[in-house]
Amino acid sequence: MANTQYYWAVQAWKGDSLLHSSVLGVYKTLNSNIGFPDIKISNDVITDTPPQGNGNGMAEAGEKIQLTITLQNNGTFEATDISGTLSVKDEDILLTHAEGNWENIPSSEQAVSSSFEFVVSKYAINKSVPFLLNIHANGKQWTTSWNIPIHCHIPEKPQTILGNPNICTPDCGYFSIESDSLSIYNTWQYSETSLFSENNDSIEICPETNTTLNVRRNNMCGQSDWQQLDITLKEKPESPTIYFKRDTLYCSEGEAYEWYFHLVKIEEANEPIYVPQKNGVYHAKIRVGGCLSNSSNYIRVNTLDGWEESEDKIAVKVYPNPFHHQIIIQNLDNNHQYKVKVLDLNGNVLTSDVLYEKKKINLEKLAPGIYFLKIYDKQQEMYQKLIKL
Repeated sequence: MANTQYYWAVQAWKGDSLLHSSVLGVYKTLNSNIGFPDIKISNDVITDTPPQGNGNGMAEAGEKIQLTITLQNNGTFEATDISGTLSVKDEDILLTHAEGNWENIPSSEQAVSSSFEFVVSKYAINKSVPFLLNIHANGKQWTTSWNIPIHCHIPEKPQTILGNPNICTPDCGYFSIESDSLSIYNTWQYSETSLFSENNDSIEICPETNTTLNVRRNNMCGQSDWQQLDITLKEKPESPTIYFKRDTLYCSEGEAYEWYFHLVKIEEANEPIYVPQKNGVYHAKIRVGGCLSNSSNYIRVNTLDGWEESEDKIAVKVYPNPFHHQIIIQNLDNNHQYKVKVLDLNGNVLTSDVLYEKKKINLEKLAPGIYFLKIYDKQQEMYQKLIKL
């Protein structure tokens, strides 16, 4: 029987279009009934499931993609032990899972791969990216290529700006929008001022007058429409005054009230009076026109021992406050001994001293922040909030 020549051909198809074809070798046989697998790519499927994508089945800037590839065997032999390695040289594509497998493919049948995965950079523009697939089957290997289109869309307008539109001066306002995978950066604008950076889904503003806050998303393809929020300035109320009388705490007038025990807000304590439940340090804040005041004076209560005290019990002057390096305590009774401690917000003692008269206390080693000064004797005590700059 005469020798017959067979060509080992690799073809890559998508639909009815031939994308790639190559002849890798020539094989001779004495039996014309013997053949080889003839594998080609018949289809690929893009999956961009939310929230990593928008679910439209296209590879787009900023998305994480799952790719499956369908191979068809047009040869006369079954294709076995099929695996593939995906590669790409485009800087906007990051392969996160490059290995795939197929079940054995009998002659004239198809099989779908396991999922390959890649991420499209949010900086990508509209283009067609060549991918390479190195296929192993029946102890042989070959490489075929095809293009996957990458799409870039203008990001959508932010749905809303989150934050309180009423800013209580002199405080500033904090605002944010939801993150968007297609956006490279956001442009924030108010009072004819533009601020932008690559990772700014939030912003803090301190306007001097009523204004309108605007924000839009941007990427390499363009800009979204503006989202707006009208900002109204309100005056922050003055700090209230509290005092303790007959087992009850009283607060000066406001529209709403908040009571705090050891700096922690007391839930459901929203009246101008509060009956303490525990020994410790209390203070209050009030709201007027929706604006929250700074803290009141601090009062330490000891109801179990039947005595009470407030800042007014020991009439001393502490200055400067805020301070940089040291504080001065004056107006102490020269014939009386006082103990002085500086505490952090957790009640830890940082410094301790004994005073008889005007005294300078060096606090240079303290980090900037908020502290408490405690001055006391055997009968009474007072607390003063300190601010280290």
